Amino acid sequence: MRKRVLLCVCAFAIATPALADQLDGKVGSIDRSGKTFTFGAQWLSATATYKTTPTTVFISGATPTTFDAVKIGHPVQVDYHVVGPDSIADRVIIK
Repeated sequence: MRKRVLLCVCAFAIATPALADQLDGKVGSIDRSGKTFTFGAQWLSATATYKTTPTTVFISGATPTTFDAVKIGHPVQVDYHVVGPDSIADRVIIK
């Protein structure tokens, strides 16, 4: 029984990166001091807040950039993962 539980835990740990999601939409608002932004997916009527971290990658076109390049109304693609109640942006591509 313990081996089965351990196997399930290991399988979940390996599969966790596959749980990351990707959405396209527009930036709704920005909290520069909190390093967060709201984002509305094109097919959703609701918005969600995404936190950024020091490891979040920002790209404008093909050029690496920073959080400062994120502007309200800009179309972006966000790769993110969920930690508890928070959506954490892993990569933000500014289109």
